[in-house]
Order: sequence, then C-alpha cells, then structure tokens
Amino acid sequence: MRNRKTAEGDVFIATFNEKNRTVSDDHLTMIFAAVGARHGYEDVGAEFAALEDFKVRWQRSYNWIRFTVSDYLDRAPDDVLGG
Repeated sequence: MRNRKTAEGDVFIATFNEKNRTVSDDHLTMIFAAVGARHGYEDVGAEFAALEDFKVRWQRSYNWIRFTVSDYLDRAPDDVLGG
C-alpha cells in the first residue's frame, strides 16, 4: 500500500490487490488503523468474517474500535476498504 499526501490528508493508492488477491486480516487492520487514527482512535482492530449479509459490525470505546467486515469484501482493493 502506498500513501500520497494531499491537503486533506493521506489518500490510499490501491496496490495490494492488483491481482485479485485475498486481503488478510492484518492488511485490513492496517488500512482501518490509518483511517481510525485520523478520527482519534489509538487502538484499531479489524477482521473478516463469513457473515450472511453484506455488512460491517463495530464496537468502540473512547480510544479503541473493533470492526468485523463481511467476507464479501475480502478481495476489494485498498481504496475501497479505506473508504
């Protein structure tokens, strides 16, 4: 994953999933942590799960947040996941 600086902040440039690879939970967490840091979260966790519906579940406190993302997105490019 590469970042490009803009006046508004970092923008993800999709490079990881150019060949339709499955995104790992570690890579998903890295993307979500970068976005979460911009919103004040120090501790971010994310994982894919085989959910029946296309959805994202989340839990949070004042400094941490956890996401469970439908595995329908496990081949999505970085810019989609970062959005």
